[in-house]
Amino acid sequence: MSTVQDIHVGKPPASFIPVYDSRVHFHDFSRMSQPTYSSSAFMCANNCWTLEIHPGSEGGSSGMVGVYLCSKSKPRIVVDFSISFKDDIFGEEIARNKKIKQEFMYPGIKCGWNDFVTRKKLLSKKYNVRDGALTIEVRIRPHSDYFCRRANRLPSVGVCISSLFDEKNTADVAFQVKDQVLYAHKWILQIQAPDLADLCDLFDKTNPFPIEDVNPKLFRNMLRQLYGCKEDVHFWKDQAKQIIEVSSKYGFNVLREKAEAWYAHDLKLTVNNVVDELLTADSMSCSLIKKAAMDFIVKHGVEVVESDSFRKLDDSRPLALEVTIALAKALDSRRKRPRDE
Repeated sequence: MSTVQDIHVGKPPASFIPVYDSRVHFHDFSRMSQPTYSSSAFMCANNCWTLEIHPGSEGGSSGMVGVYLCSKSKPRIVVDFSISFKDDIFGEEIARNKKIKQEFMYPGIKCGWNDFVTRKKLLSKKYNVRDGALTIEVRIRPHSDYFCRRANRLPSVGVCISSLFDEKNTADVAFQVKDQVLYAHKWILQIQAPDLADLCDLFDKTNPFPIEDVNPKLFRNMLRQLYGCKEDVHFWKDQAKQIIEVSSKYGFNVLREKAEAWYAHDLKLTVNNVVDELLTADSMSCSLIKKAAMDFIVKHGVEVVESDSFRKLDDSRPLALEVTIALAKALDSRRKRPRDE
């Protein structure tokens, strides 16, 4: 593996901004048959990136090969960058783009070309790509305002931890959520969700913990929360009840508390639904929702007791006793009030 080293003769001026080089090797390029391949994450210019290629195999020898640079880090970054395709033996340049300026506002943004070079040219006998690897060199130069802000600042611990989310290489456990595999780290689970970590004791990333009753997207977003990644308000507001249910079953206790607060805040209780909400809250130990339901029952006691839904409490005698005691206390309090006055 070759390395690139910068050697300075004399002191660089204050305005000097380095150019960062990374080389990504796609082995067995000629045999790649899928529409898209992505590299593992790599650090360049104090930022996390991946390189994505479209081998063009579906177009035969006349197919076009595409390439994209993808940002994986949270902070906004503005860079000049160029990409070149090279022979993997002597580094002979096959194709290069002109330097372009791009702003990467958030993780997942990618920039590149879907017609970078023809597949026929890459696989010609002139180069070693047919029997070897396609080497792609990425050159990145941060813009001066960005570099000055970050030159003397290391990434925060939170940014470092969030960048580990679903990182297969360093993970030591995995979840098979229906048809999707998600990777995680037991030490993070032990801190953020110890009950979930206990469930994973007998599993690792080669033997995933199976989960068949949860939407993969929801589980992925909940797992992201354990790594400090943030979701918008709608994640909590629109899916609070589902988050509570999944959290109760799989041990996302820290998420359950937050989801419960959101759910209780927007809860619209009626005579017909209050018993259902009370039973659910009691079964999942949701104290905020249970208190809201009990307060409603005390306030609308006669209507609730006379409703058909109240009969559902017959299957939960301890809870029915709690409701009876609460109603009795409320009635006793109302009887005493006129005497005190």
